[in-house]
Amino acid sequence: MSHIVLVSGSREFPSSQLVKDRIRTALTPGDRLMHGCARGVDTWAEDVAHAIGATILRRPVDWDRYGKRAGMLRNEAMLNKARQAVRGNKSLYPLEVNLLTGPSLHVLMRCPR
Repeated sequence: MSHIVLVSGSREFPSSQLVKDRIRTALTPGDRLMHGCARGVDTWAEDVAHAIGATILRRPVDWDRYGKRAGMLRNEAMLNKARQAVRGNKSLYPLEVNLLTGPSLHVLMRCPR
């Protein structure tokens, strides 16, 4: 069964190795990685996902349409998309939720899809 992994994090997160290690343990070939196309956490996660053979789901921010709130709105939309996957079937549930602390909160969610 493939999974969808959502990653969102600060551009200032200090450890690319920590992010890469976590993504390596969360993804398998055929899984999907969803991220917001920002430098830092998102970029590092995509590099690993690509090497593993996962599908990349990019969700870039629309600054022109939403202004300063664009990043927050995009992250909320990604989280809602992951939650829909969980709600779509009562047998689906989050397998792991990891909180990484640093300059800001980072969430890695893995759920069946």
